[in-house]
Amino acid sequence: MSTKILVTDDSKMNRMIAGGILEKAGYQVVFAEDGAEAISVLKADKIDVVLMDIQMPVMDGFEATKAIKNDETLKHIPIIIVTAVSDKESLKNALAIGA
Repeated sequence: MSTKILVTDDSKMNRMIAGGILEKAGYQVVFAEDGAEAISVLKADKIDVVLMDIQMPVMDGFEATKAIKNDETLKHIPIIIVTAVSDKESLKNALAIGA
């Protein structure tokens, strides 16, 4: 059984690029357009790893990561932040909340 990765990004282009690369590497890929949708997917499916963008509408990556890490049934899932945001404060924040 292959690893299932949730790609969460509001950019369809970014989702398709990441998904294509991951699928070619043999991973199963599912997608979410924002943090709220990511949480719904995580509650409905067995996901092994989350790739999470930061800047998204509805629920951004910081909010979604906090919600996931505060949920007893989801907090064990690793979250990797993938974003164009490059300031050190955002990096520190992402690490502090469990990414």
